[in-house]
Amino acid sequence: PRFWETLWFAVVCVLLIAAATWFGVRLRLLALKQRQRELEQTVRERTRDLREEKDRVEEAKAVIEAQAEKLKELDRFKTKFFSNVSHEFRTPLTMIVGPLENALKGAYGDLSEVMRRQSQIMLRNAIRLLNLINQLMDLSKLEAGKMPLKAGARDLVSFLKSLQVTVTALAEKKQIAMPFETPAASIEVYFEPDKMEKVFFNLMSNALKFTPDGGTVGIRVVETDAEVTVTVHDTGQGIPADQLPHLFDRFHQVEGNRSNDIEGTGIGLSLVKEMVLLHGGRVSVASVPGEGTAFSVTLRKGTQHLKTDQIVTEVDPGRDPALSTMAQLADGEAATGEEDNLTWKAVNLDAPLILVVDDNPDVRSYVSDILAQRGYRTTRAFDGVDGLEKARRRRPHLILSDVMMPRMDGTEFCREVRADEDLRHTPFILLTARATSQSTLEGLDSGADDYLPKPFNTGELLARIANLLRTREDQRKLADQTEELEQRVEEQVRIILDQRKSYEATILSERDRAVAASQLKQTILDNVSHEFRTPLTAIMGFADVLAETTDDGDREFVETIKDNGRRLMETLDALLRLATLRSDPELARKTNTEIGQIVDDLVEEVRSEWEGPDRRLIFDGGSEPIPALASPKAVTQAIAAVLDNAAKFTHKGEIEVRVVRTGRHVDVCVSDTGIGIPEDRLEDVFEPFKQASDGLTREYAGVGIGLSIARELIQDQGGSVSLESTVGRGTTVTLRLPAEPAVPGPAPARAARSSRGSVPPGIPTA
Repeated sequence: PRFWETLWFAVVCVLLIAAATWFGVRLRLLALKQRQRELEQTVRERTRDLREEKDRVEEAKAVIEAQAEKLKELDRFKTKFFSNVSHEFRTPLTMIVGPLENALKGAYGDLSEVMRRQSQIMLRNAIRLLNLINQLMDLSKLEAGKMPLKAGARDLVSFLKSLQVTVTALAEKKQIAMPFETPAASIEVYFEPDKMEKVFFNLMSNALKFTPDGGTVGIRVVETDAEVTVTVHDTGQGIPADQLPHLFDRFHQVEGNRSNDIEGTGIGLSLVKEMVLLHGGRVSVASVPGEGTAFSVTLRKGTQHLKTDQIVTEVDPGRDPALSTMAQLADGEAATGEEDNLTWKAVNLDAPLILVVDDNPDVRSYVSDILAQRGYRTTRAFDGVDGLEKARRRRPHLILSDVMMPRMDGTEFCREVRADEDLRHTPFILLTARATSQSTLEGLDSGADDYLPKPFNTGELLARIANLLRTREDQRKLADQTEELEQRVEEQVRIILDQRKSYEATILSERDRAVAASQLKQTILDNVSHEFRTPLTAIMGFADVLAETTDDGDREFVETIKDNGRRLMETLDALLRLATLRSDPELARKTNTEIGQIVDDLVEEVRSEWEGPDRRLIFDGGSEPIPALASPKAVTQAIAAVLDNAAKFTHKGEIEVRVVRTGRHVDVCVSDTGIGIPEDRLEDVFEPFKQASDGLTREYAGVGIGLSIARELIQDQGGSVSLESTVGRGTTVTLRLPAEPAVPGPAPARAARSSRGSVPPGIPTA
């Protein structure tokens, strides 16, 4: 048989097929195992990546949570800050308003026409300042949820009519008609009168301010089965459509919508909205530029929208809104008109002409009177736009301008003057209540020749004006040699955290809300600085004028006004210093600082003010320099705060100050024989706003932040603060700082200073 027909060939073919099949299956298994190993490796890599990503997310979450908690703590601190400063502001204001009211009522005898006019201006500014404090306190309480609603059933129509009476004086002064439309003589609504008074007074006073003479401000009440809508409408200048969505935002003011006698902070409408929402109602606005504006407040009837604890059953029927502080403010605004009754007198036409630009009529009048008394001619403007027009027309020898003004502020006004070829060499002085380094830099960067914070000293202002006029006269021949202003570019870096997990959105939202709250309170601080200093400028300035013109019998109440005004200003400066403590780069710049010399200078300053027959100040700084690694500015502020506390609470006895080096540290010990601190108060003596006595019975002025600032400054330098005290025997405060490492070589010797003598009084202090 042929070979393919044999048995062995068939067996070989079967074996070959079996071998090929086995080999193919084997290759397939090896490929599958290789693929499985690759998949396992991929899974391990993905698992590792996911684990690393999870760790990164957890770290980011922890950082965000820490930031959010820190911002919340800052927010709680600033809320506590606003609550505690209320007493420090109200107390000196009471001592200012009281003597002024007594003087105007004739308690100190008949006042001359000049004294009466100036006293009325000071009283009006004091009431305005009190109203501003009340608004800020209301904002703080609303944000902290500490303003409960106590609503009772009251007649809304009679309430509105009685409130309308409080603004009648201002309406009559401007010859504005005030119609009142209501469908019924009585409408019962549940509301709290104090809060509703703030709502409708703000709406009515705003309408009267922005309505020209001879216009109309009306109140219209519309009632349905479930709601009552009260509309306050006017025929004023109206509001642009793009400004309406932001009208109820805090500190928002319509650009170009303020006249020369209208001032404000942008708080009123924000309070209106918050108060109406607290009552379960709603507020809206409609306006047509050039035709007028209408604000509508809608309140629901009944009590279904109120909580049980928000309803009161007993209502005081005898409360009269016309007796409120806001009514006093309205009367004060109606009495404004000093510039309408100017007294003309002969002037020297060759005297320098000074342009006074300020949106506050009292400040304009005060500064102009001062300049006129020194022989200068003056002309006035109420904002930058008006000032620029008068400057181009009158060509003044010097311009004196406020910074914060409507339409065009002082810095922009200064830039426009410097850009004008005919005015660029005119001396320019900026006056402002924002006495911060950043504000000073912005003012000088705009081209101003000088920058003076409010409240200013009259003699200093006149001296600076005289110096600038003399200097500009010498430089007039070189007017063609000008220097171009250097422009600064500030780069702002925003870090956007984009996390990949859904739960991070909640954390970011909490942080953003905390940041917004912190920025809001910082904005309030900036606005408080300007709004407080402006009326205080008028109060203290006119008090200086009264002190020069009044007789000995009336001098006591004038001195009371001046002392409390200074106390209020010192309190404001201390609080602003606490609020901006972290923003000063000098406090973080550590250098080799000679501690003994700093303490020596501070001791001399305190000695000149404090030391007397039964009080002695002892200083022992050794004979060698004692350097420490710290910021000179931070150390100076901390030691000054401790020395100030020791002097304040030591009525007689002695204060001993020692500077010694102990190992790797430098200790500054301040010991006094004062009243001491109770043992139960030692734990919280370094907490802000803590004092030996609290409330209205406090014996010592201040807000209780001195030792708190001292500890924070020293801790930022890597040091520590300790305290020992015994009631009736005195207190010892030790500030410990890291010592500067010794440098090889001889060190310059410093004369030993162990002073026990007395420096003659009258040396000025820092």
